Amino acid sequence: MMKRILVPTDFSTPSLAALAQAVHYTQTVGGELLLLHVVEGAPLRWYAVDGLPESPSAFLEPMVPLLLPQPPQTRVSRDLCAEAEWKLAALLPPQPERFRALVTVGQAAEQIVRVARAQGADLIIMGTHGRRGLRRWLRRSVTDQVRRQAPTAVLTVGPHQRCLEGDGDLGALFPALGIGQTA
Repeated sequence: MMKRILVPTDFSTPSLAALAQAVHYTQTVGGELLLLHVVEGAPLRWYAVDGLPESPSAFLEPMVPLLLPQPPQTRVSRDLCAEAEWKLAALLPPQPERFRALVTVGQAAEQIVRVARAQGADLIIMGTHGRRGLRRWLRRSVTDQVRRQAPTAVLTVGPHQRCLEGDGDLGALFPALGIGQTA
């Protein structure tokens, strides 16, 4: 029986639909849900606030900043990992022994596969944007990459579909996997 479910999210509509389905499934079988967000790039971002924005002419003419007085700019940082932890905590039901949030930094597909292995996930449920045809071939999605490399089964939830409706028969939906039996 599948007891540990990994749900990667980028906070998009398809990934939130996958989370809703995974929460329903986890509550049905009594398993554990691991909600994962991967921060790609630098986890700490810096922004300039106050002052005037730099104009393109300032880059073209180096004397412009010297002639026009510039008010001082304040730089602020934004910790994307802390922000993601806060968002994940808001999405999960309040049962820390069954629902956990994880944040990692790196490339999304690689980190999802790494966390699935490290945490011993039995199933990965993830959203997909449902790209088809030439766009899918030109740009391999994170979902495609995870499907190829995952150490376990990957269930995808598209933007306009639901995989587990209400009190649907899980055994009929997943007969070969044996996840319909509740203990």
